[in-house]
Amino acid sequence: VDAFIEADYLFHSYLAKFTKNPILEDTMEGFLFLMRKHLWRYIKEKCIKEKNKSWAESVDNHRLLVGALRMKDKGKAIEAMLKHFEDIFKLLDGM
Repeated sequence: VDAFIEADYLFHSYLAKFTKNPILEDTMEGFLFLMRKHLWRYIKEKCIKEKNKSWAESVDNHRLLVGALRMKDKGKAIEAMLKHFEDIFKLLDGM
């Protein structure tokens, strides 16, 4: 769980920095701060234990986003982000 949380933190932190958008960077830092709190840990542990594939789906979503960014495909990047948020909301809704 610790390694997953750290990797997820770094992914989102680097992604925000690459935008070179100070508002997005600050917003993401606030979110990432909350991410490391107990509630986030509880959610991640529950996802990993009870929904074993959810962490893999999260990684797959991140890979889709990075691929879209590398191709400079705005449409695919938006699709990947929407899928990522949709999956997060499904996980949270099921808890």
